[in-house]
Amino acid sequence: MNGYSRGLELFLELKKKENSVCSGWLSVSWLKSERILTERAGLDSPVPVNEKFYPGQDRRYALSLVFDLKLSAKWFFSAQFDYIAGAPYTPILGEEVTYSQGYMRKTIYGPYNSERLPDFHKLDVKLDYRTVVLGLDASIFLQVDNVYNHKNVMEYDYNYDYTEKKPRTFLGIIPLLGVEFSW
Repeated sequence: MNGYSRGLELFLELKKKENSVCSGWLSVSWLKSERILTERAGLDSPVPVNEKFYPGQDRRYALSLVFDLKLSAKWFFSAQFDYIAGAPYTPILGEEVTYSQGYMRKTIYGPYNSERLPDFHKLDVKLDYRTVVLGLDASIFLQVDNVYNHKNVMEYDYNYDYTEKKPRTFLGIIPLLGVEFSW
């Protein structure tokens, strides 16, 4: 296998100083990755030989923004926003049905990893109360992942004859209530 990956990343950080109440960071990255398979990976491998393709980690751009705010001596708020380019995937174009050796169905695929899932994005927020429980430092928190309930697509499901596709999405809003101990 031959290929390359190249990219750039910009990282900016607002460090918490002794008397400051906020901190955070911003990361922006760009990546391009291509591969060429020089020999067949297996009998059923959908990867083309001697043709360029985009591997699964070819996410062209990503952005992460993290913000932490100290509300009081014991209360803290944080938020994280992520935006990531859609991953490549191989589309299904349809099926071929033959009857020469009995009823046979064969899936017809498009070019390998030639399409991309929609971009992924979400906002997570967290409110936590820091205290001491049983002599251990503890954080009691309420966290809500994917606050605005964006339907991030992880893959597509197809109907019986591949004439319709429906997105399969990650979970929507995810509320979490927890306690974290540290020592």
